[in-house]
Amino acid sequence: MSQTRISRDDVRRIARLARLSLSGNEIEIMTRELRSIVEHFARLEDLEAPLAQLEHLDPLPELTAPSKARCARRTDEPEPSSSAEAITARASVFRHGHFIVPRIIG
Repeated sequence: MSQTRISRDDVRRIARLARLSLSGNEIEIMTRELRSIVEHFARLEDLEAPLAQLEHLDPLPELTAPSKARCARRTDEPEPSSSAEAITARASVFRHGHFIVPRIIG
């Protein structure tokens, strides 16, 4: 099994990169949770099905055979669209040629 171990410093570095402010208690919780996740993936890496168990399985035909489905294609032709007036009339706030929306990020 892989010996990768998540430390509190790792969690602090990840939190800083993600611009998260974590309390000491949250760092402890995240450390335990990330360790659990990494350990789970390490266990998955250690699983090896013997090839003999897999030989009777056929590959997925959807992935190995050409598809009979046809892609729906249309010509790339200009189509009528809504007028600028109709679009701006539906906006909550439209000022000086710009849509005004609530700030989401800092």
